[in-house]
Amino acid sequence: MRVLTVTIALAVAPLAAAQSLEVSGSCPGEVTFDAAGLSPGATVAWLYGLEKGDDLISRGSCAGAASGLGGIRLGRMAEATFGGNSSVTLSLPDYACDTPVQVLDTATCAFTNVGFGTPPPAPIFAGQARGYGSAVYKVDVEAGTYEYAWDNFTPYTAMAGFDGRLFAIPTSFDGNIYELDPENGAVITSTYTGNFQPSMGAGPDGTLYTNWGGSMFTYDGNNLAAGGSYVGSMMSNNNDIAVDDEGNAYYIDDGNWGTVDFATGTYTDLGSTYGWESGGGCAYRDRVSAFTFHNGRFYAINTGWDCPVSELHEFNVVTGEATFVMELPDAIDSLGSIQ
Repeated sequence: MRVLTVTIALAVAPLAAAQSLEVSGSCPGEVTFDAAGLSPGATVAWLYGLEKGDDLISRGSCAGAASGLGGIRLGRMAEATFGGNSSVTLSLPDYACDTPVQVLDTATCAFTNVGFGTPPPAPIFAGQARGYGSAVYKVDVEAGTYEYAWDNFTPYTAMAGFDGRLFAIPTSFDGNIYELDPENGAVITSTYTGNFQPSMGAGPDGTLYTNWGGSMFTYDGNNLAAGGSYVGSMMSNNNDIAVDDEGNAYYIDDGNWGTVDFATGTYTDLGSTYGWESGGGCAYRDRVSAFTFHNGRFYAINTGWDCPVSELHEFNVVTGEATFVMELPDAIDSLGSIQ
């Protein structure tokens, strides 16, 4: 554990609201870090590190306070406004985009959250279903790892997300679409659709696309209470949907894939998929149970009813080729990305 060797002096100021740090801009390039909830008029320390960690402040009035940084450095001292804000705009090169930044309020010895010039990729959420389990996992496809997130007790047959928000459709046939808290899976809100819809995708504008009984519907993810709109027919009840960051929609099914035009309510079959790998001693299959768009790429789950693992693949929507990425727990039936 490393410690900051710069003495930070205490500035007396009233207690403020919870501190926060927001990042805007594009890295490499001009990036703005906005700290809020600081003590009005207080001296604040802008800190950065080599990585995230738990280094302690070693000297001054905040000695012993645990930061969220490793290899901690002092960038600059500043004075918060009477509104409790402090802002820094920097021109960052590409090698500095992943540098963690944090602000220390010396009046309260409280830290903001850690911010980055380029926020780390959000995880893919993968949910079990079909009686094998009801756990949801956070999957880091870049690192090839996953971790348990929560147990939802009601398995989900479909998940989708956008802009940090996660939506799900349960396997319980209750006819609802739920918005979930990505941190703990708690239900934030729901809307009753009247239909069991086994697949769902989310567009970058917040539109949720669903498929039920071969029929396509859309919902406004920012206003679930408004209800859904019928837009056309899908090939089958099993088509799962994913939408890229330009609004292009694709479906994938047991052995085929294609495009979806929600403006006209039509789909176009593009042919047969290939390249699926099976694991855990299971026989070859092309049964796709989940499909999502994440961080510029499409991902799909290839799984079966009696297999001890599920296989996550990257899917090429131009050629129909699936490329194995990693194994996940059994019976993964839904994927959702909140980017």
